[in-house]
Amino acid sequence: MSLSEDLFQGELSSQVLENLPQLVWMSRADGHHIYFNQRWYRFTGLTREQSVGEGWRRVIHPDDLGAASDRWAHVLRTGELYEVEMRCRRHDGTWRWMLVRGNPLKDADGRILQWFGTVTDIEEPKRASESMRFLAEAGALLSSSALDLEGTLISLAKLVVPQLADWCSVELKEEGGGSRQVAVAHVDPSRVRLAEEVRERYPPKPDDPYGVGEVLRTGTPVLMETISEEVLSAGSWGAEHLRILRELGLRSSMVLPLKARGRILGTLTLVTAESGRRFGPQDLALGEQLASRAALSVDTARLHRETQVALRRSQEERRTAQTLLRIGASLASELDPGVLVRRILDETVALTGAEFGAFLENREEAGPRDGERLDALSGASSEVLASLARPRDMALFGPTFRGEGTRLYDDVTRDALVPEPAGLPPVRGFLAVPVKGRSGEVLGGLFFGHSEPAHFREPHVRLVEGVAAQAAVALDNARLYRDALQAEERFRSLVTATSQAVWVTPPDGLVAEDSPSWRDYTGQTFEEWKGEGWLNAIHPEDRAAAARAWRAAVTDVRPYEVECRMLRPDGSYSPTLSRAVPVLTSDGAVREWVGTNTDMTAQRRVEEGLRRLDREQRARRLEALRAEVSGAMAREGSVSDILQSCAEALVRNLDAQVARLWLYSRGTAMLELVGNAGPSAPPREKWARLSMHGPSLVAEVARTREQVWVEPLGEDPRVLDRTWVRALGVRSFAGIPLQVRGQLVGVMGLYSRNALGEDAVAALATVADALAQGLERRRAEESLRQRARELARSNEELQQFAYVASHDLQEPLRMVAGYTQLLARRYQGKLDADADTFIHYAVDGVARMQRLIQDLLAYSRVGTQGREPRAVDAGAALERAKANLQVALRESGADFQVGPLPVVLADETQLVQLFQNLIGNALKFHGAAPPRVEVGAEVQGAEARFTVRDWGIGIAPEDSERIFVIFQRLHGPEAFAGTGLGLAICKKIVERLGGRIGVESRPGEGSTFWFTLPIAPGEGEAPA
Repeated sequence: MSLSEDLFQGELSSQVLENLPQLVWMSRADGHHIYFNQRWYRFTGLTREQSVGEGWRRVIHPDDLGAASDRWAHVLRTGELYEVEMRCRRHDGTWRWMLVRGNPLKDADGRILQWFGTVTDIEEPKRASESMRFLAEAGALLSSSALDLEGTLISLAKLVVPQLADWCSVELKEEGGGSRQVAVAHVDPSRVRLAEEVRERYPPKPDDPYGVGEVLRTGTPVLMETISEEVLSAGSWGAEHLRILRELGLRSSMVLPLKARGRILGTLTLVTAESGRRFGPQDLALGEQLASRAALSVDTARLHRETQVALRRSQEERRTAQTLLRIGASLASELDPGVLVRRILDETVALTGAEFGAFLENREEAGPRDGERLDALSGASSEVLASLARPRDMALFGPTFRGEGTRLYDDVTRDALVPEPAGLPPVRGFLAVPVKGRSGEVLGGLFFGHSEPAHFREPHVRLVEGVAAQAAVALDNARLYRDALQAEERFRSLVTATSQAVWVTPPDGLVAEDSPSWRDYTGQTFEEWKGEGWLNAIHPEDRAAAARAWRAAVTDVRPYEVECRMLRPDGSYSPTLSRAVPVLTSDGAVREWVGTNTDMTAQRRVEEGLRRLDREQRARRLEALRAEVSGAMAREGSVSDILQSCAEALVRNLDAQVARLWLYSRGTAMLELVGNAGPSAPPREKWARLSMHGPSLVAEVARTREQVWVEPLGEDPRVLDRTWVRALGVRSFAGIPLQVRGQLVGVMGLYSRNALGEDAVAALATVADALAQGLERRRAEESLRQRARELARSNEELQQFAYVASHDLQEPLRMVAGYTQLLARRYQGKLDADADTFIHYAVDGVARMQRLIQDLLAYSRVGTQGREPRAVDAGAALERAKANLQVALRESGADFQVGPLPVVLADETQLVQLFQNLIGNALKFHGAAPPRVEVGAEVQGAEARFTVRDWGIGIAPEDSERIFVIFQRLHGPEAFAGTGLGLAICKKIVERLGGRIGVESRPGEGSTFWFTLPIAPGEGEAPA
């Protein structure tokens, strides 16, 4: 094995060499290459046989081969480190920059044994370095001459060629959307003219779908790596154009937008031809950076140019402003319109250098107005004004008077506008500017002429327009001053002629100027009323208030208005309205006070008559309402029909949008709609049932038992439907409870677009009381009829039962009972066992029959012998029932608990029987354990809910209603004694008192019997 192979096998394993990221090579000490790793073969596409020895030279670029070979020979002689940058050909034919390094491997004596080297791809860093160098050079060029726009762009195009491209062209965007070529360069300068001719003959169009037009329109760069024949054909204008494009030999291109501050300023076009180079994405990135720098330079140059133009314009405008300021100051001090017009004309003639000038007033009529005509002439005789009697009808002056704006003519003779009036100097250059007032009205016109054409330019136009604006203000002020003088004269004439007392005071409010109208109104002399003497003319009772109001108005600088009684010349006092306003200066200070006193006697009489008429009409309407409601309540018919009529009467007589009436159901604590009327009444089903405890206004009226008045209604949180309220324009709500002896019967609600007056409120209270009384009377009558029917039926049943019980049952039963008891006493134990049993059955049957008859009598007497319900202490009634059951309670060992019980409306005797029956059942059906009984009550609104709970054998849910039916039993007599009438009696007692009864139970879990009774008035809580 050779020395090199030993090194390869020993020190550098093949696995390490193959895994290195570079191309690896090895050679002998004499430079003969003996090894390349697989990366070399994949990169170059060569085989081992093609690479070893001197084969590696074939992949080096011809321009770099000489330097690389010389350096290799040198290091073989000297043993130095080998390091060379060169271009190497990749397997696809692409040249890439590579860094080749080689290190000698030496023995202990320093002799070279072998060379070990690597080849590293540095294409990207090399390209980046070249790009940065080029961009730095381009940036220096662009910044050195940024203000010379076109020269800078020409230098940039020459810099690009040939470093980046064979052709370079720069286009700048024009206002119309097209472009202008400002620079073009080529490696061969003689061909630049050819490119310019092609650009002139075939310029890019703004709507081109490709090339410069596309980039100017979209702002997106376009890279064409290969310019094919199809591309040339598509982009040519014809055969000749295509021929020239072929001659140019175009290979690849980039069109890049010049963008700065979001605007597209132009394009930079780079094209390769003779070099054969093809652009790629990396070239596009470089080109975009170059275009960005070029765009910034273009934008800077444009900003500089615009700044210079703006600076010159600013200087010119400053001079114009100074001139106008001087003229304005001169005009502001003049209030005579005639002098003002002459000064305006002289100033503008001097500014423009005009040979002829005129100010002509705009007027419809030909004759003078107000005895004076505001016209002035310069550069012509005054007789010319006579021929200008109707200047608005002349072609030269008419457009100005019609408000068509400034007119500037270079030559009126060319425009067929030669001045008609004789005596005017020859005019060619002409300028006409309207003078417009604050309201836009054309007050007149300034006209200037010169014998030279195009004498007047834009600066003259701006100057004259500025003077015209100042003139308009000055003329308006002069006219306002003239009108103010005339108004003052008219005001003083009016003050003299008016029947009111008109007066004027200085800013301090103390009278210092005489007023004949005040003296005529009050009879005071000037000496009597000056200063604060005018207060003596005011009634003593009103004087202090009037003085306070006047001093407050003067202090706060606000209008003064007071109505008081004022002395008249005949010594009487009349109601007088005194008013005064401050007259302010331009800076807001008070110049004076102007006031008037107006006799209000006649007006007050008329107002009082109207009020009296209105009161009478309201009184008649309210009286009619009371009559209609009373009539409706007196008529026969259902309650709902009667209340509907009442609701219609409310709407008709109170001008309400909606009237609604609800009746209160005590059992459900609900308000149920029975009356609904009005032009805007909602459907009856809307809010037909309202909970007394709900959030509505109507519920609040029912809960509080007080009137509720709401205005405005739209924003009140208690309104159930604000959309309905706003859509109808309803502004107010009036809710009134219907009560009888403190008990709620219902609620009356009115919805109106106007607030109800005090008279209407009082009438509504009366109507509500009448409605409540009528409803209660109707209910009482209906209840009385119902009770009469029940009483008649009960009496009939009682009579029948009493007859049966007394004649058919009681007498035979007593005889049977007597003999069976006698039989039991005499023969008990003397006969056999069967006889004893039979005797026992007979005695027991008679006893049960007697109890049954007694219970039947008790059941029948519930409705016939019961008393009228009154306030009863339920606790006391329970104690009586407990006393009646004391034997059973003691014998059963029952645990008996009682909670607080309220005062209710009931028959005390029947309430005792009710408690006794329910507690007796609890003691009877207690099961194996001793009975446990709890009695309690809870107030729920207008009623109390009583409970009698036990822990006995319980009741099946399906039997919870059957047990209250007469003679219904769940157990036989041998299990539990009884007749089946106890719970039926309880139900009849509760229903007679206006309540309900029920049971909640499960077998084996005990039972809770509950019943409800009305709370006595004023007894909202259970006693302690």
